[in-house]
Amino acid sequence: EDQYANQLLSAMRLQFGGHQELPTGDRLEAGSRKAE
Repeated sequence: EDQYANQLLSAMRLQFGGHQELPTGDRLEAGSRKAE
């Protein structure tokens, strides 16, 4: 649950023109996909 929420927030930050979190976003995305 927490991982999904973090990924969602990260994606929203990216879409709304926040700073790009490439390393963090990449790790979260990869980890989430593996978990699912």
